Amino acid sequence: MTRRLLLAIALGILLTAGAQALAADQSPTDLQAIIDQADAGSTVTLLPGTYTGGATIDKPLVLTGNLDSVIDGGGEGTLLTVVVPNVTFNGLTLRASGASLDREDAAISVLAPRVSITNNVFADVLFGVFLRTAPNSVVSNNVIGAKDVFIANRGDGIRLSESEQ
Repeated sequence: MTRRLLLAIALGILLTAGAQALAADQSPTDLQAIIDQADAGSTVTLLPGTYTGGATIDKPLVLTGNLDSVIDGGGEGTLLTVVVPNVTFNGLTLRASGASLDREDAAISVLAPRVSITNNVFADVLFGVFLRTAPNSVVSNNVIGAKDVFIANRGDGIRLSESEQ
């Protein structure tokens, strides 16, 4: 069996009315595989557990959970990269991005318009949210905690580049 098929069976994917609820077991779960399985425009609800960061979102979707739904980067790179419009993040904990200022490691890096990032907790991240050419995006009601490094080596909680209202 392929890894994705085994993952789908192990997670017990529940499809109801366009919403997908996915559970994590005790070990980190491959978030990229979950995103790849989701239909464009669907809502993916992450149940409590730890999910491996480093994922790219290349279709419109809503990624939601509760604050026990943790996306962990393991201290490497960017946790989530958004390359399409109309993506929403709500109620997640994002932690442990990489620490490279040169690569601009972030919890969420947005390269598309109309992305909503609300009600999330960011911990141990270099840049919390990095909006690049992401007009008409919303970042609200988030708690962003920086990496514990010398202040000159910290990124910004929210960084904007070519992203007017």
